[in-house]
Amino acid sequence: MRFLFTSNPLVGHWLPMLPLARAAEAAGHEVVVAAGPDVLADIDRRGLTAWSIGPDLATIQAGVRDRPRAANETDGARSVGDGLAMFASPAIDRARELVVRTANWLPDVVVQEIYELAGAYVPARVHVLHGLGAHYPGFVALRELALGFVGSTLGPAAWRTPVADTPYIDPFPPMLQSQDDRPFNDVLGVRPDAGEVGPDDVLPPSVGQLPYERTVYLTLGTLFNSTERFAMPLDALQELAVNVVLTCGYGVDKAAFGPLPPHVVVEAYLPQALLLPTCSAVVCHAGAGTVIGALANGVPLVCLPRGADQFGNADQVSRTGAGITLRPDEVSADSIRDACRRVLDDASYAAAASALQDEIALLPDASAVLKELVRRAG
Repeated sequence: MRFLFTSNPLVGHWLPMLPLARAAEAAGHEVVVAAGPDVLADIDRRGLTAWSIGPDLATIQAGVRDRPRAANETDGARSVGDGLAMFASPAIDRARELVVRTANWLPDVVVQEIYELAGAYVPARVHVLHGLGAHYPGFVALRELALGFVGSTLGPAAWRTPVADTPYIDPFPPMLQSQDDRPFNDVLGVRPDAGEVGPDDVLPPSVGQLPYERTVYLTLGTLFNSTERFAMPLDALQELAVNVVLTCGYGVDKAAFGPLPPHVVVEAYLPQALLLPTCSAVVCHAGAGTVIGALANGVPLVCLPRGADQFGNADQVSRTGAGITLRPDEVSADSIRDACRRVLDDASYAAAASALQDEIALLPDASAVLKELVRRAG
């Protein structure tokens, strides 16, 4: 069979689909990942066939920034307007390109990361939405609105099943989802992982030579990271008697952090699958990949959400007792330092993270989900 995976040009959006793509590849199916140009290099280096479709992230972000805004625009209207500019407007060009690319390569199964809309325009036997993390409040209605926006230009999609009834692959265990919001009627749980370990992937000597027994991992993801944004949490953590490992992404100059104390290491990138098992806590933006990677290793978190689905992920971490959330107006060097001390020294946080680790381990693996999709497409 042919499997088409579609994604926005965001690494954190396509990577949760990787286990299923690998399972399809291992079972002998044809696999293509179609995404914006920003993530093509990451797809290519993993040996998967990649199609570049639609605008790059900089163009999309410019569209969000420059969209028309009413002088009295409410917070709700701004969120909807920004969401349409971020995900719906770019999907129009993406869908046009996908329809052309698939004319001679019709897939049997289309797997869309949950914020990607263009894949709905590709005819296939089965369409699936692949979740990233905690359910975004009111998501089903928002996706239907966004599809309507795209449809006002392109006409009806090939996949017309209501969003709530479309099969939904959920990498978050039931315990980590809101108990009051169950938006999807056909849920296939899948066991996530903390990332692949390549044959050449190792932790650098600087990490192995850190002096303290406990290590805290600091990351702010790929969208909201800059030297300035790292300044406060790094200042907070380096005052503690713990190792601090910070990954800043390739877009941030490591040299800009200046001289660092011997218990702090800054790297552009480290394989989380190797790093997280060595950590006692994670301080992060509450991106879905980092949250589920930490919890899959039983590591508690301090969450510093800034936007998008990060608030929902952080709320579920706090609700389950697996970490502490500091909202933007609560963030300071002192509050971050205090929260990190608490998750390190209060055993209840590690116990809650361990309970979630056990629940994650019980989820079906990607090969089991693949078999179900093949059955439905057959």
